[in-house]
Amino acid sequence: MNKKEILKLINEQIKIALREFKQELEQEMKIEKMPVSKEQEMMSLVSLQQFINKKEPRKVASEEMPVIAYYLREIDKRKLDEIDEEIVKAFYKKIDSVRPKRIKQAFIDNPFFDKVPHKLGFYKLNYDGEYFVEVTLKERKNK
Repeated sequence: MNKKEILKLINEQIKIALREFKQELEQEMKIEKMPVSKEQEMMSLVSLQQFINKKEPRKVASEEMPVIAYYLREIDKRKLDEIDEEIVKAFYKKIDSVRPKRIKQAFIDNPFFDKVPHKLGFYKLNYDGEYFVEVTLKERKNK
């Protein structure tokens, strides 16, 4: 084989690889655009419930809300960094747990949340909240 034929073969292989890569990307895009079925939604709910059961927070807002916020930010596919009253209310319904009577006040009173300055009514899990979910609950469970 001469140099020209080798370059032609390499060029064809590159074109084939690019075509396959493009097809893979298109398939991934189709999968991402598919609507979430009730079954998939239920699977994510079970995951949240399992996460809460694993962390074992006390049945009070000051402990449950940071666990929910941590789950939404770190585990859930939506990766929500900032949450508000409506989001928390929806997730309390999904886990079938008694929610705080005044969620906004629960955010304000909870030392594990900081107010998001540029978004009215939104709160963010702070470093103390992360530590609480990652370390404190684990240590309490191990005792």
